[in-house]
Amino acid sequence: MLLIISFHARIVYGKAEILIKQGKINKKAMLKSLMPIELLLAQLREIEAPNLSEIDMAIHETNGRVSALKKSDYIPATPSDLNISAVESGLPVILINDGK
Repeated sequence: MLLIISFHARIVYGKAEILIKQGKINKKAMLKSLMPIELLLAQLREIEAPNLSEIDMAIHETNGRVSALKKSDYIPATPSDLNISAVESGLPVILINDGK
């Protein structure tokens, strides 16, 4: 039963395609997913991954969007990476409201 549901979902939603692997564009996957290079580059800019050399893998998801995983050298360091304890910022406070 699960196999039938999985097969049906693949027909309806499609399959995720790897468009970029280790910084190189997979042209076969681009053709298969009907993704023009201009749209791929635009979506990469939207998710703040405009430089192909920084991308380890980019995937054309079944919802039509592109997700990207950056190479480890290009991922920003977090306080936990640096063994620094971070102070919780809490909720924002309004200092000026309508000029008062």
